[in-house]
Amino acid sequence: MKHTQSQRVLLILKDLVSGQMLCTRALEERFGENSRTIQRDMKLLRDFLGDSLMQAGRGCYRMLTTQSFSAMLQTGGQSQELRAFLEFAALIDEDILRFLKEEEFGFLRQIKRDTREIFTIFDNPVESLKKNDLLETLKSAVRERRYCDLVYNETERRDLKKIRPLKVLYAQNNWYLAALTQNYKHLGGFKRFRINFIESCTLLPQTFHKDIQALEHVKKMQSLFDDYGAPHFDVEVLADASIARHFRVKKYLKSQKIAEERPNGDLILHFRINNDMEIIPLVKKWIPHLKVLSPKKLDERIREEISVYLQPRQAW
Repeated sequence: MKHTQSQRVLLILKDLVSGQMLCTRALEERFGENSRTIQRDMKLLRDFLGDSLMQAGRGCYRMLTTQSFSAMLQTGGQSQELRAFLEFAALIDEDILRFLKEEEFGFLRQIKRDTREIFTIFDNPVESLKKNDLLETLKSAVRERRYCDLVYNETERRDLKKIRPLKVLYAQNNWYLAALTQNYKHLGGFKRFRINFIESCTLLPQTFHKDIQALEHVKKMQSLFDDYGAPHFDVEVLADASIARHFRVKKYLKSQKIAEERPNGDLILHFRINNDMEIIPLVKKWIPHLKVLSPKKLDERIREEISVYLQPRQAW
């Protein structure tokens, strides 16, 4: 019996909801369809189900539900990889595991005890969102590439029309929405909105085409100060021997490279940026152990800002 697409999708959905793992090759044989047809069916389901439909191997899918996750824990809950993931989740927020029934998984209680006894986090790793439903709306806008209207209140309240949401960003312990908008032409139309400053988001029925250039910019961004469409330039910074080890083991910006290691232990670091503010906070953090060697204008700007800061208070 030949099935219509609607019939196939409903049958596939029925099996997914029942907890089965489905693979495209088996579905091709089951329905007597080619791979492209089944892939279109699965795309339709992915668009509808979103993050609830997870890939479980190459060409295989299953629904992520409380029941399916519980079954996974029962079969592999003691694996090192899964334990490490749950330990990390509990470390960030113990409540993140609240949907699991602890009486069924005793090792969850042990994981929570271990994280409290072993770890201490001074910086809150996750910003609490004032409106959790807002994040879901923004995720839908990004996933479906739908225009939306925002009411944004950063320094002043603004009504922004027909913005194009690109990505939800998490940077410097805060949540942002990267979007294209005609309201910020001086920034090339690219703007990062702090999600906690978004008062409301209204999804519009119109959709927009993917902007490859803007998405590539988001992918390559190395800081929140990375300007859209601005030309890049090279920066050389001297890190003295007393802190050089920190820059050997960690990149503070994606473009960071060690250009030279001097006999006395100093490092010459190379960065490629397009906004002075990508490097200024880093240098200020490590004063007096970091010094800008070039460009000269960047070094002068930092010195001027420090000089202003050191002026007597009455001169402010």
